[in-house]
Amino acid sequence: MVADSFDVVDFNKSCDPVNSTGAPLSGVPIYYYRCSDCGFLFAPEIYGWTLEEFSQKIYNSQYIEIDPDYVELRPRQNAEFLESRLGSVKGRLKHLDFGGGNGSLCQTLSKCGWNTISYDPFSSPNQVLPSEKYDLVTAFEVIEHAPDINAFMKTMRELLSESGVLLLTTSLSDEHVVPGSRLTWWYASPRNGHISIFSSASLERLFSNYGLRGVVSKTSLQIAYRQKTDWIELLLPPKGFKSYVRDVLALYPPALSAARAALKVLRRNK
Repeated sequence: MVADSFDVVDFNKSCDPVNSTGAPLSGVPIYYYRCSDCGFLFAPEIYGWTLEEFSQKIYNSQYIEIDPDYVELRPRQNAEFLESRLGSVKGRLKHLDFGGGNGSLCQTLSKCGWNTISYDPFSSPNQVLPSEKYDLVTAFEVIEHAPDINAFMKTMRELLSESGVLLLTTSLSDEHVVPGSRLTWWYASPRNGHISIFSSASLERLFSNYGLRGVVSKTSLQIAYRQKTDWIELLLPPKGFKSYVRDVLALYPPALSAARAALKVLRRNK
């Protein structure tokens, strides 16, 4: 991969696209580099941090102020999304939520009758990665936090059964990160731990490199699988595209807030 220096932002840049006053400048510059071929954007300096440094500098006691929805709201919405889409086949699925935080999502799904387990190396550092294979592996807003995307995908590949499906959410940089422009996109925010930012081309390439077929979308919902299974269709748009986009945006409230704000501006300018 040939990557050039793209831009520099302050470490305290965070994901709060609407009505944000922003945290005080930290004075710590974070340089993002961009692959000139596939558009992958990353922060190499943070890639070299230890788990302890991540815990001290990003995933610390102040993190809930940076991302207040990750504890309860987002896991509940993600669980509702999975139940609404896959509830009819949940009896056939063994599910792992990778990067599941405090396990709230899996607790909600368990009450609905799911066979589900959560794994998160930051929330539970002594937890051992399961050695089993899963029909469904979810990673909601996780891959953009990965300091080693190849190690991440290798793990995802090993966790999937032969007919397993990987469902992850991450916003894509297409049309947001443009060569020659400053890095103002809200999603490229080091204080949130967003250090691996994908374009559609780079995510498709990553899936392909690990023998997975991908359904890469401009919404935040991304799907990869080894062999196409009958129930994967339940994750694809079963109704009008506008309502599908609304459902997917609801998985990440800041994106939904940004979309609503943009619509207000468009209507006001008409």
